[in-house]
Amino acid sequence: MRKSRFWTAVCLLLVSALLLAVFPMQTEAKSADGKTVIVIDPGHGGSDPGAQEPPFGEGAMTLYLSLWEAQYLQCYDNVEVYLTRTDDSSVGLKERVNFAVSKHADFFACNHFNDSENPAVSGGSEVYVSINQSLFPQEAFFAQTELDELSTLGLNVRGIKFRVGDHGDYYSVLRNCSKNGLEGAIIEHCFLNNENDRKYLGGGDTAALQNVLQTMAYADARAIAKHLHLKSTIMGVDYTDYQESEITWPVLPFSADM
Repeated sequence: MRKSRFWTAVCLLLVSALLLAVFPMQTEAKSADGKTVIVIDPGHGGSDPGAQEPPFGEGAMTLYLSLWEAQYLQCYDNVEVYLTRTDDSSVGLKERVNFAVSKHADFFACNHFNDSENPAVSGGSEVYVSINQSLFPQEAFFAQTELDELSTLGLNVRGIKFRVGDHGDYYSVLRNCSKNGLEGAIIEHCFLNNENDRKYLGGGDTAALQNVLQTMAYADARAIAKHLHLKSTIMGVDYTDYQESEITWPVLPFSADM
């Protein structure tokens, strides 16, 4: 039964890929006042600190990165930006998406840092998207844009991923985004237990880590701005006519051994 669900999801994604090649999709704002609404979700927090690989703590890192990302996004014209948490507090997974829906969000970006039980896992960035056939094309385009941005920072690119669970998407935030027709993605920036990624994060130097997280936040914001075709009068950039790059196939299922 589990294998059957997996291959059904794969077939749906292949159909989506074919449709994507023939009918490229463009994300448009849907809020009542015409503004583009973006919700940034700093993963974990409070009683759920996430991956802990001293001196790195995921919950604290996602919050710091997300606060900077929100500041960068607020520099774009006609945009509203919200965060699901602004301190070290616990927020339920479903509540995070419900908050985004209550704000009539156009996009939901869930920030994380990775960890693996496999010490030999290759480090780098990956983006998880929904298996929902109607959302997959837009989310895959964003994922590729995000990975392109992170690769310019020197991070290894592990690709666009999906994970199938018993009730559709394995990850709760993607599953609940899907139920609400909300475009979203989970960004796993790098691995906290990979030697190369740990060096990239500053190797334990606090000032270096803060600089890296700010740089990542800017890359994240730029990827979202490109995907949503935003422009910023203050920064002098205009992505209104931005053409997203072709998706690097294949989109891969989750694997703990990769």
